[in-house]
Amino acid sequence: MQSLKDFNNTHHSAAINRIWFAIMEMNSFTLEMLLDAKIDYEDIGKDKFIEKLYDRFQDHKTWGDSELFLDLASCNGCNCNQAVCVFTGIYSDKKFALFFEIKNNKITDIYECYAFGEEDDFIPF
Repeated sequence: MQSLKDFNNTHHSAAINRIWFAIMEMNSFTLEMLLDAKIDYEDIGKDKFIEKLYDRFQDHKTWGDSELFLDLASCNGCNCNQAVCVFTGIYSDKKFALFFEIKNNKITDIYECYAFGEEDDFIPF
């Protein structure tokens, strides 16, 4: 779990904020520039991970969403009681959650969380 002291490093918090904003804007081009190619996101690699997000963004656009809201929830599964980022369509209200694994003030992985909130709260991608 991340504490406030983990976000005191302005470079660290700025980097995470830029990634969050890119997801909220549904901007896969910006994610391509921000995400580290050396990280095997979700065990599928950077390119496949961004492609998966792009497909999700397209679904949201089909549902009428022009952007996503960001909220924090608690994982009820493998990352028990740790914070997950819940992205919600501003029009559709459809949700998905991503867990940001952070070690030594750096993102080491990002992957989907299926165990947050109520079961009907999200749609897996």
